[in-house]
Amino acid sequence: VVGGNYGWALPPSNNTHYFNDWASANRFRINDTLYFRYLKDSVMEVTADDYDRCRSAHPIFFSNNGNTTFDLDRPGLFYFISGVSGHCSRGLKMIVKVLEAPQSPPVP
Repeated sequence: VVGGNYGWALPPSNNTHYFNDWASANRFRINDTLYFRYLKDSVMEVTADDYDRCRSAHPIFFSNNGNTTFDLDRPGLFYFISGVSGHCSRGLKMIVKVLEAPQSPPVP
């Protein structure tokens, strides 16, 4: 569950790194699933540029059902922001790094 018991909600005051700290404390692999739990908000996957600007007119993924699942289907970085105006700039955003699949040792 994204954010642990806190869920996907505005972080405590002056803690704009809350969700990136949470993501950094976890290891994500291909085929893991993120569970976003929230009230009166939304979650969007966006480009790195839109993440930095805290906006997106054309998100890669959007959900506002309060109970969103997101499958991590490739290695690399995923960028998430809230779709509610002002929430991203107040810290409701996160970068998730998905690790490469471990390589099998060569067959002798």
